[in-house]
Amino acid sequence: MTQQLFSRAELREGYAELRNSANPFDAYLAGQEAGSRPTMACSLRRLARELVGLDARAVPWHRLRAPHLVQIRAWCSAQGYAPSTTNRYLAAARGVLGAAYELDLLDHEDYHRARAVRGVRGSRLGGALAGRHVSASELEQLATATRVGRGGGARGARDLAILALLAGGGLRRAEVCSLDVAAFAGRQIIVTGKGGRERIVPLAPGAADAVHAYLGRLAVTGEFDAGEPLVVATRGRRVLVRGQRLSAPQVRQVLSGLARRAAVAPLTPHDLRRTYAGALLDAGVDLPTVQRLMGHSSPVTTASYDRRDLRALEDAASRLWFPVLE
Repeated sequence: MTQQLFSRAELREGYAELRNSANPFDAYLAGQEAGSRPTMACSLRRLARELVGLDARAVPWHRLRAPHLVQIRAWCSAQGYAPSTTNRYLAAARGVLGAAYELDLLDHEDYHRARAVRGVRGSRLGGALAGRHVSASELEQLATATRVGRGGGARGARDLAILALLAGGGLRRAEVCSLDVAAFAGRQIIVTGKGGRERIVPLAPGAADAVHAYLGRLAVTGEFDAGEPLVVATRGRRVLVRGQRLSAPQVRQVLSGLARRAAVAPLTPHDLRRTYAGALLDAGVDLPTVQRLMGHSSPVTTASYDRRDLRALEDAASRLWFPVLE
């Protein structure tokens, strides 16, 4: 389904209007937080590919109007997307349109008419309940795997620190990558999360010890600069490369490698964040405190990580009687 969102005439006119302007696609992504940028870029690229048949940078996004957003919403519905997915696509389209508006590529009335197109209401089971919980025994196996196989040494210390920040601090993988050395103080980490919001996260005792041990390895080559990356890449199997920040996809690769060596089921960085939140709630920590530790702007998001409600429903259902025929 290509060449549907814009007519050929609209594309030609759009290209001409962009000749002397910055690209709205680039401008929009440049203003996104590191943790959100890959998701929104992927959404726009998918829209560009499926509804225009072009690379996202070649699409005249400033030509979007209210009917186009309605068309995007209808396309999402035809794909069978969940409301949250549809609304993410619409948010990406509104976002790039907002960048175009700031670049003076469309007028006030067209912009606000497009912004007024409503998203989709409703929800589906999933969200924080998607993915899986990582058991204590699996976590121990993952930690052990940092010292065997291709791990061990400095690389193993780094991988254990990554595991500690994800499972012992509940950080998002983008937050792990963005940490500087100065962010780690004693047994606490200063995290900059979504929306540029800073929070202080005390690490679990063992997790703090793992980060301390890793920093000891990193410090072998000299004193730290406060602004240098905390989690760095490696050269070969053993050498830590000071100053070379690890990327978010690489964090996932590290975790996938640990899972293979530990012989545990596949997992993602967010599974460890999910496990962190669930463990706190299971331990009786109140929801507002968990919300602060997780860096959620809304308690509704934090509540979606709470599996205790599901167990309460199962317990209630177990009290019912129904005849069993033999």
